[in-house]
Amino acid sequence: MAQNWGLVIGINKYKNLRSLDYAQRDAELVRDFFLHGLGFARVDYFAENAPPIESKNGSPISAEPTFEDLDNFLDRRFSKPFLGAGDTFWFFFAGHGKRFKERDYLLPSGVNPNNPDRAGLAVSYIVEKLQNSGAGNIILLIDACRNDSSRDGLGIGGEIHQGVIRLFSCAPNQISYKIDELKHGAFTYALLQGLRIQGENNCATVGRLAEHIKVQVPYLVERYKGQKQHPILGIEPDSKKDLIILPRQATPDDVAKLRLAAYDAEHDGDLDLAEEYWIRVFAVSSDRKALEAIKRLDRQKLGYGSPPSIPPVDSGKGRAAVEPPVISNPVMQVGAQGLRPEVLAAYSEDLGNGINLEMVCISGGTFQMGSTESSSEQPVHEVTIQPFYLGKYPITQEQYQAVMGSNPSYFKDKGEKRPVENVSWDDAVKFCEKLSQNDKKYRLPSEAEWEYACRAGTQTKYYFGDDESKLKDYAWYRENSGDTTHPVGEKKPNAFGLYDMHGNVGEWCSDRWHANYNNAPTDGSSWETGTVNNYALRGGSWDYGVIKCRSANRNRLNAYGRNDFTSFRLVVA
Repeated sequence: MAQNWGLVIGINKYKNLRSLDYAQRDAELVRDFFLHGLGFARVDYFAENAPPIESKNGSPISAEPTFEDLDNFLDRRFSKPFLGAGDTFWFFFAGHGKRFKERDYLLPSGVNPNNPDRAGLAVSYIVEKLQNSGAGNIILLIDACRNDSSRDGLGIGGEIHQGVIRLFSCAPNQISYKIDELKHGAFTYALLQGLRIQGENNCATVGRLAEHIKVQVPYLVERYKGQKQHPILGIEPDSKKDLIILPRQATPDDVAKLRLAAYDAEHDGDLDLAEEYWIRVFAVSSDRKALEAIKRLDRQKLGYGSPPSIPPVDSGKGRAAVEPPVISNPVMQVGAQGLRPEVLAAYSEDLGNGINLEMVCISGGTFQMGSTESSSEQPVHEVTIQPFYLGKYPITQEQYQAVMGSNPSYFKDKGEKRPVENVSWDDAVKFCEKLSQNDKKYRLPSEAEWEYACRAGTQTKYYFGDDESKLKDYAWYRENSGDTTHPVGEKKPNAFGLYDMHGNVGEWCSDRWHANYNNAPTDGSSWETGTVNNYALRGGSWDYGVIKCRSANRNRLNAYGRNDFTSFRLVVA
């Protein structure tokens, strides 16, 4: 059976730095939830006045969060492996952190902040020690730096540690905020919130937990502090996004995805990674095939045996059982270069003062919505779309100013041709209502309309194909954005003549959020049933990685949530 172990550190009081309010409380709650909520085999805990840690190989270890005590513990606890390939080691830290000489440091209670390399704990050193545990999966949860804007230390998270799942509270140039009303750091509050979710919106996998944190932290900080904070989320290899970390909440689809990742790793020759996944599959499902796969891997490691020639799949959900999505569109014409839309009519709405809103006509048709990349994008299903007009670009700052008389954007000093952002779903709906006082009825697109328009007759991950290296020509995203939005229309459009569908800003849709497409409308209409006040977001953004920029990718946010990577574009039907 796969095990979970943890090391939790919370530091309020510092000798040479400003003390913190909730770091130790956050650590205590994380420790307790690891032990009693998730049933961890063991959690070691460091904090002021924490009891000594018992050791089988010598005297008890002091649990004061000083450099000497922490370093002593890391040396003694991780001197040799004690976990296995299917096990997970969780490391949580709440306190001060600092970037120093291009390295990330966690700061113990007595550190000199001007020289953290002398008595600070380098994250790379911690990772090296944790990997000595023998655990197949290492998860770093770092809520640092826990200071306000008057402090010098900014957030850490710039380093990449291959094979380690990293969830850091903020970008290297940002501050990790506390929320007095919640008596928590924003990151830890979102973390515990995600781990506690039950039912269809649970965070049973690494990918869903990371997505929850990515959405909730900016929302909490903007709501309570009026500031920006964007977590750093690193998952290497990318297949670990499907790793099941909360077995009790895992669904059959979660198990099927992880099983497929295990087969892929096995066929790629990464036997250690395949073993990690198969052990986790067996721990969650007691799957006989997983046990057979583990034995098969043992034979391969000894130099004989080979992976199965064709990975079996279950219930039509795996790669080999899914037929490629088919587009059926009466205005699509097949030519030498594939499907091409015929030239469609467009119009421009005059907003005054020389500012126009350009709308593109999208012909109706039938397509396969969704993908097998994520459980939230399944099942892939056929949807029929009626013709409609869609904005050529996301709404810009100057357009929003012209209609609403204000510009709420964080990046307003960068230029009015950039997309408006920092708008909630409610703000976007009010914009539509005000613009609709003329002779046309404007609204937000449904998720189905948005994906149909983005794909523009394609079946691939992106509207230009599957080659992620080409994304830089079509979108502003994490690798090329410089951590900011850009004027609309600077990258290449799709076949319908729509710009910025894969990046720059995410876009509100009219649908309430559902965790998957079970019972979703098939007529292209908005899915408005449900009581949760979360609404769907589509498209990539300047802060998203390549995976989150795909045509089928889905996201969500509360109706009154605002952040600097969320905007909208309009529909007239």
